[in-house]
Amino acid sequence: MFRLQFFPVQTGHHRVSFYDQFRIIREASNLGHGAIDIGSREGTRIYAATDGQVVNRCVIGGDTVDGAGYREPSGNYVVIVDEQGYFYYYFHLYESPNVTPGQRVKSGQWIGLMGNSGLARRAGPGRTAPIHLHFQVVRHLHDRSGSRRWYETLEFPIANLYNRDPFPELKRLALELPGSSSGMGRGPGGVRLDSVIIRPVPAATASEGVHPHAGDRLPGPGSAEAPVAGEEGGT
Repeated sequence: MFRLQFFPVQTGHHRVSFYDQFRIIREASNLGHGAIDIGSREGTRIYAATDGQVVNRCVIGGDTVDGAGYREPSGNYVVIVDEQGYFYYYFHLYESPNVTPGQRVKSGQWIGLMGNSGLARRAGPGRTAPIHLHFQVVRHLHDRSGSRRWYETLEFPIANLYNRDPFPELKRLALELPGSSSGMGRGPGGVRLDSVIIRPVPAATASEGVHPHAGDRLPGPGSAEAPVAGEEGGT
């Protein structure tokens, strides 16, 4: 079982929200989402949730691509593998990620900025998906011995992968942060789902180092506060 070490979105300055949408069926594909969308402001920092390594090459949507870069419909993305063989997908970043294929990363390391690049920017005619991070956890179906082999090949067939639900781990980490609360939110079609909101904390609190995600304040390219993410976009 994977265990996240760090909440992957900067909190403290802007509202952050997400809900348990892992099994929500998408109308466009008639498939489950298989991930959690975390919403906040454009330009919010994205952090590595675990120690690991950015994969050199991987398969996303049937395409063999670099472990960090840009592709449709994922937008700007990063794929990191940990020592247990779990792959962590970070999609729809605002711009090119701060890490490169093959680079080792530590949990809490800044890897990019939140955006809605890729398909999320084109949710439909005249529509744009909310700013969000599509966070997905994937495990190889047969190889459960760890990820050392993946550091050597760092390429895998998508047919042998399956998604793991990251919501419980994200919720656990989020509720340890100041300003957080959980309740029931409305997902697609008005379905009520378990949700988490992390509200901004006073600037003085963040500057005193109490808040582990505060970092340097990033005004970001936009200023509109995002609603709970996941009703659109997220690939």
